[in-house]
Amino acid sequence: MVLVLMVASVFAEGISWKTFDVKLGPYLAGYDDYNSTGAGFTLQVVKPFSQYIGAGIFLDAGLTTSACEDCENYDFKELSGGLLLHFSIPVSKRFSIVSNYMFGVVFRDGTIEGGGLMYEPVVVVRDDDGNLVEGALVSGLYDYEESDYYTESFQFRSNLGLSFRTASKRFGVEFYPVDFAIDKDVRYTFSINAAVRIF
Repeated sequence: MVLVLMVASVFAEGISWKTFDVKLGPYLAGYDDYNSTGAGFTLQVVKPFSQYIGAGIFLDAGLTTSACEDCENYDFKELSGGLLLHFSIPVSKRFSIVSNYMFGVVFRDGTIEGGGLMYEPVVVVRDDDGNLVEGALVSGLYDYEESDYYTESFQFRSNLGLSFRTASKRFGVEFYPVDFAIDKDVRYTFSINAAVRIF
């Protein structure tokens, strides 16, 4: 019975079994633990079941880098993808509040540069009178070493934004000022997508 109602709702809204929404756009990101900023592009392909709900896949690809003097510097390429659930709440004929819940995997591949500015090694030595005193090793304090960095982990992502669609629903724009991705780190993302409805 529920399935029959869903099918009736889909056809009542002019959505056929061939209908897909393709969304593409840039994003800017900031990372909590990595002390880094990133930029890239996101692609989503969503199958709408009604004007309120849809499901599909997403793929993000970008570059991330950090430049801090007293912490580890990361420089890596990031690729993430997986499944998403799309929700839409119409507030007018052309505007909607939209939200996505994404479940996927993220891969980060690049380099990490760490150095001695973080911790000064402490040693115990004797002074001219034979007393024990503490000292710091300065030699090599500013030597930085670069090494390969690679990680992969499961990712949960959620966002909230505003969608504008033309009267025909064929074209649109989605703006997401609130977007969090959680895996080994927390990524805060600002994104805007152009949307095209196929069939």
